[in-house]
Amino acid sequence: MSSPVGRIRHDFTPWNLRFKDGRLSAILDFELAHWDHRIGDFALSWRGKYNDVLHGYAEVSLLESEEWALLTPLWWASLIDGACQNMRNGIRDDGWIIKKLLQHLALMGPDAAEFR
Repeated sequence: MSSPVGRIRHDFTPWNLRFKDGRLSAILDFELAHWDHRIGDFALSWRGKYNDVLHGYAEVSLLESEEWALLTPLWWASLIDGACQNMRNGIRDDGWIIKKLLQHLALMGPDAAEFR
């Protein structure tokens, strides 16, 4: 099965969510939205640490094994893309990107084990 494609936010992060009375009431900041594989949104939302985002989504709509396998490579690709954009724009990395590239978590599966 191929990974489902649809409109993704590309910036689904805690600071772009608003809650009222403990319920999600608004989602902000759609300028990065585009068509892509749905796991692309979760790779960026996950940010290598927000496991509950992925597990919560999987409770509502199961992620295919192919999507779980794409999670880490998509996350790393977004980090490398960000580093390239920073270099192109003359922005010096403060260490955050390299720190995230070196981070290895259990949820990363076999990709994390390759670099230990």
